[in-house]
Amino acid sequence: MYRLFAISAIALIMISSCSQGPGTMNVKGVLENGAGETVYLQLFDDSAPADSAVIAQDGSFQISLRNPKLDFFKLSVGEQGRPVVLVFDSTQTNINITGDASGLLGSYSVSGSKDSELLKEFFDATEIFRYEMDSINKLVQGLPNDMDPVIRMALQQQQTKRKNELETELKQMAINNASSPAALSIISAVDIRNALPEYKTVSDSLKTVIPYSPYLTSMSDKIQQMDMALAQQKKQQAALAKLSPGSQAPDIDLQTPDGKFVSLSSMKGKYVLIDFWASWCGPCRRENPNVVKLYQKYGGKDFEILGVSLDSNKDRWIGAIEKDGLEWEHVSDLKKWNSKAAADYGVRSIPFTVLVDREGKVVATKLRGKALEDKLSEIFGA
Repeated sequence: MYRLFAISAIALIMISSCSQGPGTMNVKGVLENGAGETVYLQLFDDSAPADSAVIAQDGSFQISLRNPKLDFFKLSVGEQGRPVVLVFDSTQTNINITGDASGLLGSYSVSGSKDSELLKEFFDATEIFRYEMDSINKLVQGLPNDMDPVIRMALQQQQTKRKNELETELKQMAINNASSPAALSIISAVDIRNALPEYKTVSDSLKTVIPYSPYLTSMSDKIQQMDMALAQQKKQQAALAKLSPGSQAPDIDLQTPDGKFVSLSSMKGKYVLIDFWASWCGPCRRENPNVVKLYQKYGGKDFEILGVSLDSNKDRWIGAIEKDGLEWEHVSDLKKWNSKAAADYGVRSIPFTVLVDREGKVVATKLRGKALEDKLSEIFGA
């Protein structure tokens, strides 16, 4: 979980402020079991230490920085020690750190910087979660193979419940401290799909605090991308809702390989299987022999197939039709996933089929293999 904490913090190292208030900031404290060791303080993204100090015999140390800009820093004992993450600027005079030098990350406490204190609270919450998950994992791994699966499932459900609780806790922590740069680190530990409103609140709150932060810009872009994805998902769901049995299937009017326009509406009077596929789609190509067999069996009984390709390369499209022996009508606008027909039908993966009746109304969707064979047998007889 430290890795989660560190990654979230690393994502924020670009945060900076245009103003640098005058003054000196002191990072000082007392570290047990560290006399003679060196304490390093550096910007999180800087390979060279910003400053260092040797821990005195009584455990005390002090590092002074002149006019530090608002940024994330890391403090470690020894160059290889696991660092404590801090955030501060020159408006804060004294940052106090205490802990055990032999295990600083797991023992430290901080005062004098509300942002750093908040990061500590975040770290503690994630460390407790990591410990609990490790404990449950050990229990699961120690279960005999013949153990009642109900017990195993109960432990897995406990993990899921605890994960949801942590996400709720972190979201609330970020909202309660939305104007703190530390909130970026906190909310970044939660999947944006589960916390879009909280991401937006933090982003909006920090626009006046760190307006020139590249990471804040990156977060805004991420939010925009998620908004677009949700809008697209909503559009696809609306399209799929139109494909409920008995509903009128959207018309399709696209070109065949030889440039002739063929529409779904022109096939009224027959049952039509609309088959969304592509030459590059492995599962589609593996399903084609089954579709060929069914077409050969029912093609003369008021049954037709309209192949709608999501290809972008015409030669490959035609080559696949010929190689697989697909002797029914084929159309495409060669726009791959941007195909209008795919959008109208809410197609998110292929193969995807829609069976319509003689009136062009939906009978069923996603029929493949035996399910398709059984449905055609039901309609036309064995």
